Amino acid sequence: MAEFDIGSVIGSAPIAEVEYFQTGFILQLKFITKAQFEAMGKRHTKRQFNRKTHTREDQLDTAGMSRDLAKHCIKGWRGLTPDILFELVPIKDEAKESIRGVEEIGYTEKNAENIVANSYNFDTWLAEICTDISNFQSSDEEGLRGN
Repeated sequence: MAEFDIGSVIGSAPIAEVEYFQTGFILQLKFITKAQFEAMGKRHTKRQFNRKTHTREDQLDTAGMSRDLAKHCIKGWRGLTPDILFELVPIKDEAKESIRGVEEIGYTEKNAENIVANSYNFDTWLAEICTDISNFQSSDEEGLRGN
């Protein structure tokens, strides 16, 4: 058996275009490694005193984690329409008519953070997609695996 350094062949995180549940909303997403995901979680975990149990416990800052996940993983999008946005996040009643007049909502880092922070479904989907390397492998790489 040959000695081989796996670390020497690990590349940068790939980016892929992924459609959100056959809606026409297509995102450019970046893979996040286990180490990066764990480091992100660690950065947003704080030790706090629990008065009920009289012990210190880890508390995850989910808002901070969502912001970092959006910033790291979402690199752009196209096809986000008002109807899709209405399915993802709650919209103020007084804003609905003005949003309906928009053909497509453009990508900004802040828009991405707001969707991830305010949509359980999208947040969960994003984490599942961006932590599964098979979503980022080309057909050539699939051939190497024997698929």
